[in-house]
Amino acid sequence: MKLKLIYFFIIIFIVFGNPLFFDFLPESPIIPMLTHYFLISIFTYLGYKETIKYNRWLLLAAISVIVLWHLPWLFDISTKNIVFWDLDVSTISLSSIALGSSLKYLKEGVIIFLFSLWMLGESFLSYFWIVNPSLYSRPFSIYYQSQFPLAGTIMFLVMNLIGVYVILKLLFSKVFNEKSTQM
Repeated sequence: MKLKLIYFFIIIFIVFGNPLFFDFLPESPIIPMLTHYFLISIFTYLGYKETIKYNRWLLLAAISVIVLWHLPWLFDISTKNIVFWDLDVSTISLSSIALGSSLKYLKEGVIIFLFSLWMLGESFLSYFWIVNPSLYSRPFSIYYQSQFPLAGTIMFLVMNLIGVYVILKLLFSKVFNEKSTQM
């Protein structure tokens, strides 16, 4: 019951809060990226708590949807058009639920591999935003090239903070679990 209440509030947020966030998108390209981080984090967690039958094709489709929204053309159109922004937010949210529900069925090595791919993809995207954001900037986008280096740097820092947190959590859970079983 508690999880259904959380879903309800998140759906209300997406339906009513999404148009409000759309008005702030022209301020910086970091806003849609932080929105993506938020949505992927929350919905992956909620998906992990749900019981959905594992399907590798659903997992592959979910990962593909998340990646596709970060390619220049789709990223640009979603920040210009509220219908595409709603589609972006909705499909990333649903894909994250599918991703989260799949995690409990995957081996630890596969999860680490997927996490590494995410870190690599975000590193490339941050690099392009910092060094040469021409694919993501005007005339195709609502953003100027000058807006991307700071956004790319923030994105790189956020991604690394998440990465360090996950690695330390994994490391400490392994170290302390092994020590407690030896005693």
